[in-house]
Amino acid sequence: MRLKRTCGSIPCFRLAAGLALASGVLALLPVTALAEEKKSIEERLLEDMQDKQVKTWKEFLEKHSGTCIGKKELILQPEVHEIGNKKYRYSGYRIDVLSESLDKDHRAILGVMAATKNFLPETRENIKALAEKFKAAKVDAILVVGDLAYVGKEIEDILMFLADHAGDIPILVVIGNAESRGPYGRALRNAGKKKVNIINLNIVRLFNGDDFSLVSLPGYYDRRFVQGRGSCVYRKQQVRGLGEFVKEAKGPVVLVSHGPPRTNLGKKGIDATPDGKNVGDPEMTRIIKKLKIDFGTFSHILEAGGKGVSLARNRAVRPGRWSNDLFVNAGAVNALDWNMNGGWTSQGMGMIVTIDKDGRSHKGHVYKAKFELIKLKRKEIDYDDEDDY
Repeated sequence: MRLKRTCGSIPCFRLAAGLALASGVLALLPVTALAEEKKSIEERLLEDMQDKQVKTWKEFLEKHSGTCIGKKELILQPEVHEIGNKKYRYSGYRIDVLSESLDKDHRAILGVMAATKNFLPETRENIKALAEKFKAAKVDAILVVGDLAYVGKEIEDILMFLADHAGDIPILVVIGNAESRGPYGRALRNAGKKKVNIINLNIVRLFNGDDFSLVSLPGYYDRRFVQGRGSCVYRKQQVRGLGEFVKEAKGPVVLVSHGPPRTNLGKKGIDATPDGKNVGDPEMTRIIKKLKIDFGTFSHILEAGGKGVSLARNRAVRPGRWSNDLFVNAGAVNALDWNMNGGWTSQGMGMIVTIDKDGRSHKGHVYKAKFELIKLKRKEIDYDDEDDY
């Protein structure tokens, strides 16, 4: 019996034939008709690949809630949703801001947070304080880069609480090494059904926003440091596959993942343990340089939080200083005391990353970025007052 090879949900020969036809047709078209005809052919090919079993975004979330690392085959008949004053096209693995919603400032402001760990009152106060900082800064999106909580209900509660206090902006979430993908997926499914601005970056691998493009790499690379068999571990081939999403980016690419890339900066690195050992993912570093990704947001190594580095220049970047490439560790929102590599004690933190057009080219870089570190102060809670908590 001869088996038919498939590419996604359609036979490879059909996809190849379609692309060949598209190339032939496009070669004969006048220049003025080229873009329009190309778009229509690509749309017809995508229709063949769309998931015929789901018809709405909510059904899409339901079906793929347990996905660890989504693929480009996760395609949905596009839906347009409005978040704040912008409209977005939801197409499965990819979400795009509509051209009519674009501004002209060539600047993106991103709130970054991670490692809430729980939904205890002290942590809740930190989330609220950080959300207010993000709101005041008029961030374009909030990135939540893993380790939300160990229990699915807490993950959902954290995201709903954040959304209630941050306003109507995209909240994009990626799994870390602490969550199990079952509880995580159900929490993101539930939250995403209630609020369309809460987006699971395990299945949405590319988010083309206004003046920025997020490419996600869910999970963590080292199986020794994940929680149980239900966790999300990515492999080298999935790091190498990031190029498939990067090439569809419409703005400066920001890599969003829980664990940082490997540096060799000792305690100045965003991947430095208390003894100064750099333990980030070396394959991620290699691919970042190969694909010329200029920006990234991470966490995981909590004692290295609050830092930024330039991989191109192999040096630390101070808060407030512009850099043509910038990779940051947002540390932990959690309110417990945590001894940091810089010699201070954190009671929770977050970051605001600003990306702006440089106006010049420096070794292929067109954009620049800087970060602001937000240090939170734990609010002492009176647990005898049960009416408040």
